[in-house]
Amino acid sequence: YTEGPEELRTARMAIARYSLLRAKARLQGAKRRREDPRELEVGGCLYRSSVSSARAVVQQCSELGDSRPISHCAFSPDGASLAACGWGGSLSVWSVPAVTKRWAAPLPKDTPRFTGLATGASDGVCRLYSGSGEVVRTLEGHTDRLARVAFHPMGGHVATASFDGTWRLWDAATGACLLEQEGHSRAVYGLAFQPDGSLAGSAGLDAYGRIWDCRTGRCVLTLEGHVKAVLAIDFAPDGYHLATGSEDHSAKIWDLRKRGCVYTLPAHNSLLSCVRYERSGGHVLLTAGYDCVAKLWSCRDHKLLKLLAGHEGKVMGADISPDGSHTVATVAYDRTIKLWAPEAPPAAPA
Repeated sequence: YTEGPEELRTARMAIARYSLLRAKARLQGAKRRREDPRELEVGGCLYRSSVSSARAVVQQCSELGDSRPISHCAFSPDGASLAACGWGGSLSVWSVPAVTKRWAAPLPKDTPRFTGLATGASDGVCRLYSGSGEVVRTLEGHTDRLARVAFHPMGGHVATASFDGTWRLWDAATGACLLEQEGHSRAVYGLAFQPDGSLAGSAGLDAYGRIWDCRTGRCVLTLEGHVKAVLAIDFAPDGYHLATGSEDHSAKIWDLRKRGCVYTLPAHNSLLSCVRYERSGGHVLLTAGYDCVAKLWSCRDHKLLKLLAGHEGKVMGADISPDGSHTVATVAYDRTIKLWAPEAPPAAPA
């Protein structure tokens, strides 16, 4: 046992207050939907609408985004911007849906991997950027290169996953390292926060996923089932489902209530680089892999809804817009950014 700093205690209390309010609202909404027939009907309509939109997704735009392979992309919370980074060492922000470059950040020391407006580089440093592309803070402490970066839903904390076998929680305002979390026997490659903010999920190259209670720092569940490295993890909006993607070519769906895997998707013919839930309702799951395609799946019956084929190289990153439009962005080894969106219905005859 090692006593943590007072800043960690303060952060955990803030996270607890925030997550309890969010969890209360989420559970009240779930109870209302279960007991009210009208809510059930509305939920069914929303699900059918999401499935219909996913099946109608087609490629809308393709742009050459970098001089070298592009490794990651992420939408802004309002879905109006897309950030991407590549092996060329540049971070750029693009407008959506036009896919025109808004700005490119000054080159950091090493190649970044991007989530939100924070980058993690192979020099082990996380950099936080302003909306205009200026570095406002650097987070130093890891002893090996970074794999992923994730913002806590509350907005004031950043988590970093590293090849040094740990993940860390940082105060975004002060740059202080609040927590250095061990638990994986190999590199930590993926990170995600539950929408309530109470839980964090880590994906490791040791073939395990782990669920952590952000309010206590304890590992509350180990996700055992993949036979190779776990490379991606994401929580569903309902708060108790999550998905993991692995080097074993599969995606697994986990239910925290049952403390185990409830379904395995034989998703791709190569390793999975990304799993992402649609944020507005959680009806659709996006997966991307090194077999050069991305796929959209139904979260209710786990059926394939749409195959997004068009890249000439392995798809290294993908994201689905949080604005409910079902817009999908993919980036790949072929150096392109592709935007996919539901095809507009034909205009009615005059």
